[in-house]
Amino acid sequence: MQTSKSLLIRYLPLCTLLLPLFINACAPLEQAELRAVAPSTATICPPQGPADDTELIATPEEINEELAGLKGLGSWKSGKPKDGDIFFLDAAGPNSVPLVMNPQVEYYIGFFQGRYRCHFTKWLSRSTLYLPTIQQHFAQKGLPPELAALAMIESGFSPVALSSAKANGLWQFIEETGRRYGLRVDPYVDERRNADKASAAAAAYLKKLYEEFGHWYLAVAAYNAGEGKIRKAIERYGTRDFWELADQPYLALETKRYVPQLIAAIIIMNDPARYGFGDNEYQFPEPLEYVELPGGVPLTAVAMSANCSADELQRINRELKKNHTPPGKQSYTLRVPQGTASLVAQNLPRLQRRMETEYATHTVQSGQKIAEICKQYDISTTTLLKANNLRNASLKPGQRLRIPQTIERYVFADSPRTGKSVAGQNAEPRSQGEHTAGQVALRPEGRKAKATAAEPAPQPAKPAVAAGTKESSKTAQVEPRKTKAAPATNAAAAKPAKEQLYVVQRGDNLWKIAKKFQVSADDIRRWNKLGSNELKPGERLRIREA
Repeated sequence: MQTSKSLLIRYLPLCTLLLPLFINACAPLEQAELRAVAPSTATICPPQGPADDTELIATPEEINEELAGLKGLGSWKSGKPKDGDIFFLDAAGPNSVPLVMNPQVEYYIGFFQGRYRCHFTKWLSRSTLYLPTIQQHFAQKGLPPELAALAMIESGFSPVALSSAKANGLWQFIEETGRRYGLRVDPYVDERRNADKASAAAAAYLKKLYEEFGHWYLAVAAYNAGEGKIRKAIERYGTRDFWELADQPYLALETKRYVPQLIAAIIIMNDPARYGFGDNEYQFPEPLEYVELPGGVPLTAVAMSANCSADELQRINRELKKNHTPPGKQSYTLRVPQGTASLVAQNLPRLQRRMETEYATHTVQSGQKIAEICKQYDISTTTLLKANNLRNASLKPGQRLRIPQTIERYVFADSPRTGKSVAGQNAEPRSQGEHTAGQVALRPEGRKAKATAAEPAPQPAKPAVAAGTKESSKTAQVEPRKTKAAPATNAAAAKPAKEQLYVVQRGDNLWKIAKKFQVSADDIRRWNKLGSNELKPGERLRIREA
């Protein structure tokens, strides 16, 4: 009987590593052995962008269809060499993830190429945003770099993914497990959505599971189902072979699929062009800086100080559940775009809050009650009656009502001592790269580079995230304008006014949207040539940055 070592020599001559971004693996198998089928070129996927809060990993219908196909494969083979139809690939490292080719793995390779092609394309596109951070933490814990592909199976490399079981973030921690491994989860902060801290927690958890079960298949199955479930399965069937356990009815199919999904993802990510993903566009980490802020500082104020948008700050600080830093005496470290930390430190102490009243107009519809209108605009009945000099709540269709709304605005004072500053104390800038160097596996070769933010597109021959050390960014200062109370600025952060499209959501009104973007309702009406305040869900509005 041939040993796995002899099979390895026969089929896979060892090859040298290709850049730090590739996993420690061997040259690919012959096409017939992997039975990889190129996907249909007719499949066209939409352009890929960053993850958003509305994104679901998969719908229940998609999961049920996937599981039905998996169940139809029959028994789960062990993955050992047998009759030439299964090929076992020894991993290079002593604790690496072993790769097998069996019907279940083949099913998921085809599944990712076919029905899930657009999902996988999106996940692959985002992978390069988080692989450096993940693999740095994995290296510190002695975990194999290819295990970073587990984040694809967990969340599709989305820091805002939310499951039906309320598991959240890149590594899909439930609240209890996240807190157990040091993540802060409270009404103001959810560090499960912080890619860096969640990856550190995942590395610690996976190391603990591997130390208990002694094999990555069992460890990742336990990551999905819980340690207790895998312990009971081992005790019930008297085996620590994952494939033998998977062939029994005790483990849920959702847990069984986890291992072949991971293996298929590693195989494809190690050679995406071979499996039909060679033209994928990849996103790369943008350089960021840090500022230490007091509690309760609004992000809109920080954005104005940094000459960026509040939406941009929320995107790079996903763990914040409110639109301000957590209240309290402790300071909070906020990430800001590169070149803006010193601006925040200079401008925020001079920024002051002003409350102004603006009036919108509402036309009463047939059958509409005053309570319904007050709820729509989040005002009291008394306020509405006073604003319109009404003695009672009787309304007529077509009647026009003035809707008072309080608008919060920020202005720059001449100096930090003039009036009351938004920040109770000065902001302290800390300049450093957000993503530090580390071994980055699973990097596709010959990809199309897609830069994010102001970062230049990498050259094809260079790694997406070069190995090295943390870099401190330098802010190029220029002389501030001589106008009264002008905010500090710099060459890197000075930007022309940007315009974006906003899709009206159910429950939106003109005032809520104006408040969200720190502009006036009149501005939105003028930019979009609106004849009234009435908006419909799905309507697109042009919004310019304040």
